[in-house]
Amino acid sequence: MPDDNDPSAPDGMPIEVTTPPTLTTMHSRRLRSLWGYGRPVMVGDLGGVDLDLLVHGFVKVGSDSTTTSLTVTRQGIAHINEVRQARIAMQSGHHALGHRLCDYLREKGMFTWENVEFCNPAPGEGRSWGVVRPDVFACMPVLRARNAAPTIYEVKVNRADFLADLARPEKRGAYADLAEAVYYCCPAPLISRTEVPQGFGLIYEMPSGGFQIQKNARRKKDFTIAPDTIMTLMVKRQMPLGDLE
Repeated sequence: MPDDNDPSAPDGMPIEVTTPPTLTTMHSRRLRSLWGYGRPVMVGDLGGVDLDLLVHGFVKVGSDSTTTSLTVTRQGIAHINEVRQARIAMQSGHHALGHRLCDYLREKGMFTWENVEFCNPAPGEGRSWGVVRPDVFACMPVLRARNAAPTIYEVKVNRADFLADLARPEKRGAYADLAEAVYYCCPAPLISRTEVPQGFGLIYEMPSGGFQIQKNARRKKDFTIAPDTIMTLMVKRQMPLGDLE
């Protein structure tokens, strides 16, 4: 006979509740983290997020005499995929603009990378950030690091995303540590040149096609790309925009 006090339901089916809890980004991240292990995950105490996932039938509980484990159910995997597809659809314009920007930069003779994660190349020099993932990183195809002109481009296709970026000075500081210049790229005229942070540039994708620089970025004098950044560009796999949650 089933134990009436067992919080899990058979086969990961949702537990009957009057009002199922609302799921948030935190729940999606936790579900993806559990799924990423590829096996049941041993846990101590079940937290509130785990309980919410349990109620929705996205995870099920297994236990023996000493341990408790969580396993993502088929329903949980389906939810992970739904969230991913919804995000890709929502951001499709952003990703497409990033691809077109790279095409334009390559026509100008630059090398480009999309969606590469960079670590702080000098964490012991007063730089508090850890990792960042700029939309587009570009540089000139030269043999001397000091002449590479590394440039970061942040792609924006809506005002909310741009305003959220303005509220994150630590992110802009990280980009300034990695590159000689930083630009915002957006459809014309989404962002005004007067709104762009000091020192940053602005480039429009025009309604008629093509790109036009609206404000030149200030390039840091005597900037040399860090060796760790060069190794990252050489080694790390690019992930097309849209492949991440």
